Amino acid sequence: MFCLTWPGASVFVDGDALDVRVARGDRWLVIRERESVWLSITCETPGEHWSLGMEAFALEVDHPDDELGHRVPLGFDLEWEAPGRVTWSPTTSSIAIAASCTPHA
Repeated sequence: MFCLTWPGASVFVDGDALDVRVARGDRWLVIRERESVWLSITCETPGEHWSLGMEAFALEVDHPDDELGHRVPLGFDLEWEAPGRVTWSPTTSSIAIAASCTPHA
C-alpha cells in the first residue's frame, strides 16, 4: 500500500486499487482505475530520498465523488528528501515520512 497526501491532493495505491484526487481551482482531477496509468515509486537513497512519477488520463469533475466529467492528461514528477524523519510502524506495516511538499504549476 502507498499513500501520499499534500494540501489539495492525494495519491492512494493498494494492489489493484487506485484513487488519485487533485484540486484544480474549483474543479477536481480524479483517477479511480489503473488502466492506462504509469506509476513509479522509487527509493533513491534508503531512509531519506524518494521519487514518484505518474502519467495518466484523469477525469475533470466538480466534486471528487462525481462519476461524469471531461478526460484530461495528468502527470506527477515528485521527489522528496527526509533524512532522519522516517518511522516504520510494524503494527500497520507502513512507513511515515515527516516531510513537506510544495506543488509547482
